[in-house]
Amino acid sequence: MKRIITGLFLLSSGFLLWGEDYVSTLLHSQVIFEDRSNTPVVVNDEKGWVDVGKADLSDFFRTAASSSDSMRKWRVVVSYLDENRTGQTTLQVRLRGEGFTTLFTLPWNQLNSVPVEEESNWYMADRMNPQNAIGICSARLISPPGTVNPGKIYKIILESWEFTRVNENRTYSYNDTLLASSRILQPQGQQNAHTVERAPLQADDPYSAVKAEEFALEFVEASLYGDLPAFYRALDNEIHSLSDGLRHSKFIINPPEGVSSVWSMEDYKRDYDYRLYEFDEYAEIFPEWFSEDRSWTPDRRCFLFMGNQVKEGSFPFFKQEEFLVFMVRRQESGWKVIARPQI
Repeated sequence: MKRIITGLFLLSSGFLLWGEDYVSTLLHSQVIFEDRSNTPVVVNDEKGWVDVGKADLSDFFRTAASSSDSMRKWRVVVSYLDENRTGQTTLQVRLRGEGFTTLFTLPWNQLNSVPVEEESNWYMADRMNPQNAIGICSARLISPPGTVNPGKIYKIILESWEFTRVNENRTYSYNDTLLASSRILQPQGQQNAHTVERAPLQADDPYSAVKAEEFALEFVEASLYGDLPAFYRALDNEIHSLSDGLRHSKFIINPPEGVSSVWSMEDYKRDYDYRLYEFDEYAEIFPEWFSEDRSWTPDRRCFLFMGNQVKEGSFPFFKQEEFLVFMVRRQESGWKVIARPQI
C-alpha cells in the first residue's frame, strides 16, 4: 500500500517532546572565562574557532544522575558584544577534551552593538565518557558573508543542571501555531487510486534522486548536530515558501538548535521514515504549487524531502520538525535547499 502525503498543516514553534513535568536543580556552576583586565576574547566569522582557555571539569563529571527518572544537562551562559551593524549573528561555544566534545549554540541575535547575556541550548551530559577532566574551551561567531566586524566575549559560565521527572503523563503539546510542516500517512483500508511510476535511479547522474537524497540527509545531519556553517552552506541564497511561492533571504531563517548530545544520524535513520518525492508525485498531490499567479513554482529538477514521520514505537527526538521537510535542487554551485513549507 503506497504512502501518500495528505497535506501541509501548521505546527507550533514550541513543540515539546513529551508533556512531562520536571523539577530542575543547579548542580554546579563554573566561570570558564572572565575578562578582568579589559581584554575580551575577540571572535569573528573569518577567524573560525578561537581558543578561550582550559577548564578543569572534575566537579561536572563526578556527579551522575541521582535516579533513573533524572538526567543531567549542561549549558553555557555567555556575556558578549556583537559589533556587526547589519544582519543576524550567533555565537557557539565548544568544550573538547580526551573522550568528549560538547557544542553549545546561543540564540540568533539581532541586537547589534548591544551587550547581551544569553543562555545556550542544553547538552545531555549523562552519556559522555571522558578520559580526563581537562577541557579546552573555544568560541566562534557565525555571521552572514561579508560581515567582518568582531564580537567580544566578556564572560563564559558553564552550568550543570539535574532534571527529575515528576509526572509521567505523556501528551503532545502545541503552543503558538507558526511553523509549517507535513506528515506522511498510511491510507486506511483503501488502495491509492493512482500510482506514479518512478524512473529507475541512476546513482552516477549528478542530477538524480540518489544524489538529491544524499544531499538532503547531509542537511538533516547539519540540523541534527547544530552545524551552522554546513547548515547555511546548504541553503540557497534565496529560499522560497511552498505555501505562497514568495522568496526570502536565507539569513532570515533561524538556525537549528541541534540535538546531537545523545542522538545520531544512525538513530534518525532508524527511528524516522524519510522519503524523497519526485516532480510527478508532489505535483499531483499539491497542484496549488503550480498556480499561474505564483511568482515561483518548482520544476522537474526539484525534489521534495519529507523526513518528519516517526516510526511506530520510536521516540520523536527531533523536536524541530520544520528542518525535516524541504525541497532541494542542483544549482550551478551544487545541491541546495531551495524551499520550505513556509517562511
